[in-house]
Amino acid sequence: MRTVVREAQVEDAEDVARISVAVWRSAYAGIVDDAVLAGLDTEQRAAAWRTWIAQGGPDGRTLVAERDGVVLGFVNYGRSDDADVEAGTGQVRAIYVDPAVRGTGAGAALMNEAVAGLVRAGYGQAVLWVFASNDLGRTFYAKGGWEPDGATKEEENGASPPLAEMRLRRGLDARGIGTPTSTD
Repeated sequence: MRTVVREAQVEDAEDVARISVAVWRSAYAGIVDDAVLAGLDTEQRAAAWRTWIAQGGPDGRTLVAERDGVVLGFVNYGRSDDADVEAGTGQVRAIYVDPAVRGTGAGAALMNEAVAGLVRAGYGQAVLWVFASNDLGRTFYAKGGWEPDGATKEEENGASPPLAEMRLRRGLDARGIGTPTSTD
């Protein structure tokens, strides 16, 4: 089965929200407070994603990966929101793959398309933020050439104490397009 990566449509918002909640509950168990994870609301997230996808625009794009019409994951990327980065820096804001299909290449396909999109938009480098304790995510990003750049912050997340996040960075050029990552 071939993975297709395409521009997200408003109709994809429910799948994007479902995947987002599933990933949070799976990948962040033991990292984020259980009460926060239990309180995640798919309908609220779907409403927000409908708005974000509909707005689109040059500062942010959302792509979905699908096989046989089933959405497997999504990525959102665009201009970096970080005040301390150089002009010409893009950002991967979110990338999530349904836990049921982790390791099938959907995450790599999404990341490769996001990197290619950032290159086409003229960005010379990109950043992303990851929970410092998210070993699964950090391993995936490292395989794609993302490295810590020394920036950290604390993320407020409801009932949990703030969580440490670290920023990762990679250079972007045409040679980086399509660079495989071996797992997701």
